[in-house]
Amino acid sequence: MVPEDLAVWPGHFPGNPILPGALQVAWVMEAVSRWRGAHALCSIPLLKFRRPILPGQRLTIRLRSCRQPGRLDFELADGARILSVGRLDLERASR
Repeated sequence: MVPEDLAVWPGHFPGNPILPGALQVAWVMEAVSRWRGAHALCSIPLLKFRRPILPGQRLTIRLRSCRQPGRLDFELADGARILSVGRLDLERASR
């Protein structure tokens, strides 16, 4: 569930809260870290926000490996509704 008390809501946007894209990408990167270990984000060659993500909304992050090493596709969804999609170019984080 998307927390209803996030500090970003008042400024993004007053009276019409929408989850910022930067926070969406940060949550995807946390999911990548849990799945594959720490990685650094090199680039985002594809990013589409199809529908707003709202406070209290149920959110699923789906990750999918690509054939190209270091590339990963993701979806943020509420059930069958796709809310955001993207492609990330990653490299293993150095320690």
